[in-house]
Amino acid sequence: MSDGDFQKMKDQMTGVFNAALGLGALSDHDYDTARKDLAAAINSSPESQKDFTLIYAMTQAYVPPKPADPKFTSDPVASAWWNARASVLAPQPQYQQSFEKYAKSQYVRYHGGEDGWDSFLAAAKAGPGPIPEVKPAPSPAEQAHSMVTATQPEKMDFAQWEFILSNGSADDQAVVWNAIKGKAVQLNGTVIKATSTEFQIAGSLDDIQSKTPDITLTFEAPIPKTLIPKEGASLDFQGEPASYTPSPFMMTMEKGMLPKAKPTPARHKPSSGK
Repeated sequence: MSDGDFQKMKDQMTGVFNAALGLGALSDHDYDTARKDLAAAINSSPESQKDFTLIYAMTQAYVPPKPADPKFTSDPVASAWWNARASVLAPQPQYQQSFEKYAKSQYVRYHGGEDGWDSFLAAAKAGPGPIPEVKPAPSPAEQAHSMVTATQPEKMDFAQWEFILSNGSADDQAVVWNAIKGKAVQLNGTVIKATSTEFQIAGSLDDIQSKTPDITLTFEAPIPKTLIPKEGASLDFQGEPASYTPSPFMMTMEKGMLPKAKPTPARHKPSSGK
């Protein structure tokens, strides 16, 4: 037996041994060990790097268990990579599509968008690695700061105010709050509950859809019974921001009025990545 043949046989035996260890660890829900041993098995030879059975096992080592297991560590980038590799090696087109779809969902979940996905997938199709670096999505605080630097608070909609006042740094919250506090603003929302002196209103589309109030509108004098809106009604209103609590978010607005002027329509809150 030549030295080359001996080394090849040794690599094969090492691969088989590590594969057995990895599959055993995966069966025992020891995810970190399974990932380590399966990676060793996959990298033991060029043939193993194309072994769909091993690649598939690796994808399973990154699937969050149900119910949740404290021993499991989420890694969306590695999950995206191994599922992308599985999409290349899967024997049937429907399996290839399924793996690629899941890989893309993991990538977008971590990165916060689809940009760069085509290059990531191309790298997975080209070879066994290494896993490309993927930039994580901006944190909610980073998103809030970008909004503050890009748009003056007076030109923001209510959903943006809510997002910044809920997620922004103290400085960014102050920029928005100091600009709108005590100033009459006109908005549109959905009535959750209404009395003659106070309306509970959902101002962002997300809270409208969940029927969660995020604005308490108070009046200096009781509203006539005939003007009190029904629950679920769309309402144009005016008020002056007086105070807020960031979580759960609630803005109290005083000096409520029901103006005729066209208000700013409700919009979705920006995504936070949670």
